[in-house]
Amino acid sequence: MLDLSNFKGELIKKILIELGSMKKEKATSFISLKYDLPPVNLHRLLQFIHGNQVCYFKNKNGDEEYLAVGKIETFGNGELITLGKVLKENPEIKAFGGLRFSPTKEVSAEWQAFGEKTFFIPLIEWSKVQDEYFLKVNFPKNVLTDEETKAKFIFKLEDILGLDTSEASFLSAGSLKFSTQSDVPEKKIWNNNIDFCLKNFKDSDLKKIVLARKRVYLQVKGLSPIQLFLEISSEAKSSYSFYLQMDENNAFMSTTPEGLFHIEEKKLTIDAIAGTRPRGATPDEDYIEERDLKTSKKDLKEHRIVSREIHHNLMVLCHSIKTLCNEKILKLNHVQHLHTIFEGILNEDFNLDEILNGLHPTPAVGGSPKKMAMEMIESLETFDRGLYASPIGYLSYNKSEIAVGIRSALFNNSNLHVFGGAGIVPGSDGPKEWQETQSKMKSFLL
Repeated sequence: MLDLSNFKGELIKKILIELGSMKKEKATSFISLKYDLPPVNLHRLLQFIHGNQVCYFKNKNGDEEYLAVGKIETFGNGELITLGKVLKENPEIKAFGGLRFSPTKEVSAEWQAFGEKTFFIPLIEWSKVQDEYFLKVNFPKNVLTDEETKAKFIFKLEDILGLDTSEASFLSAGSLKFSTQSDVPEKKIWNNNIDFCLKNFKDSDLKKIVLARKRVYLQVKGLSPIQLFLEISSEAKSSYSFYLQMDENNAFMSTTPEGLFHIEEKKLTIDAIAGTRPRGATPDEDYIEERDLKTSKKDLKEHRIVSREIHHNLMVLCHSIKTLCNEKILKLNHVQHLHTIFEGILNEDFNLDEILNGLHPTPAVGGSPKKMAMEMIESLETFDRGLYASPIGYLSYNKSEIAVGIRSALFNNSNLHVFGGAGIVPGSDGPKEWQETQSKMKSFLL
């Protein structure tokens, strides 16, 4: 295992030696140094990092895990073309984070710490890929040419590597206390919004819309967002784990089952997840819920709206499109879904901006047609989704993995915002959709 007591000093020495021997004229805009590591528990290491921007990401299979700390450059929704160029020029570097669900919506108070630029190139990237462990140190080219910049870089590096390994004491999620809780919107308004959508299905071309709500716990005592994430992500099955902390008072976390896309060597894979039932208390009850989901006309219609539009979007970006699985059941801790997976080969002239904006939001979190559904979401929802249901994960030139930020919560100054959404189609029922969102939010409910 990694000996943290000697690690920092030894690493700084190696970096200084490499910096001294580098040829400045051959350097790209960013430089990445890679060092092999003994096995290290990155999930647990997360709790020892304080006071820095940090992003933790683990894929569904658990064979890729990253812990990105510190930032040397940030990017927002309007800078994806620039980010793509940076990653192409620096193929060893990854950018971690996410994009706001709606780039045009004003950033609300609870999301202010995240701002509009929520993808970042980290100073340090701890990595586990298959059975290999390594650490990357990234820095801009001017560290090689400017002594003051170099000194600041080393100082920041020492600060980040000064891990606080003392065991802090926090309450478990089940023991947390809060002053009050509220639902946004309230149940009556939720039902009215769904009735409004049902009317629009008859009077317009709207086929599906996904409405979201949140439960807000105010002044939660003894809550550590990292501790909450560690507890919940340890129990999550068949899911990504994502944690983005801007400072010690602001963090977004997700244990989403849904991948927006995975790209490797121009092969793109994407999930279509829609149609939901709760898990049963016994195997027999679970099977009854599964059978009901498989035969539900409403849920099958909702799922097929999602899968058809995703397939249509892939035809613009890809060729040689295949269906890897079709309308299978995906079982999670608290709910089960209809699940389809597509795969395609990206066209030669693809770029990140076209992929992200072409695929997000899918009808699983937005609706269909996209533009009409997004406009209605903007008019009906009174809160800022922020990173909820948004693209989250990492991007690089050779490989990228982006999930959809559902099954998620925002920690903001001792307040906890827990999000859930439901796909509304003809035949939807307000109280039933409320209960469905309750099941989806269950992991984070106090």
